[in-house]
Amino acid sequence: MEYKSGFNSKQILKNLHSIFRRTGKRIIIGSKSSQQIYLVEPASLMYIEAAQNYTDWYFSDGSKLTLTYQLNQCETFITSQLGDEDILTIARIGRSAIVNLQYVTQLDMTNKQLVISNRRGFVQKITVSEEILKKLKEAIILYKESNENR
Repeated sequence: MEYKSGFNSKQILKNLHSIFRRTGKRIIIGSKSSQQIYLVEPASLMYIEAAQNYTDWYFSDGSKLTLTYQLNQCETFITSQLGDEDILTIARIGRSAIVNLQYVTQLDMTNKQLVISNRRGFVQKITVSEEILKKLKEAIILYKESNENR
């Protein structure tokens, strides 16, 4: 008996649309020529750290994914696939990092560090420029003031 695959590209595409509508958006990392393609949930992405020609992606469950993409390529994957509302939570904070602002737990102006945590034991300190920290601080204060006046 010969096995016939029930899969075809159009059916798989239809199934993917259905899954993504139910479960939320995904960032798809890779291309037609890629040997590996990753589907990443934006809400679980804590930050991306660059190191020469590769990047380390850190997730809220404690996992890490190392990819052979430069940070600007990762930024393109993210910005081209997420809507305006989702993209607002993910920000490039310099030459070497992209962070999900949902996981920022502290701004340390003295040591010029941004603290990221999944609030379950994982804490990472990222050194950033004073200018970036000032902008983040101003934005947080404006947000706080706008909510106090409601």
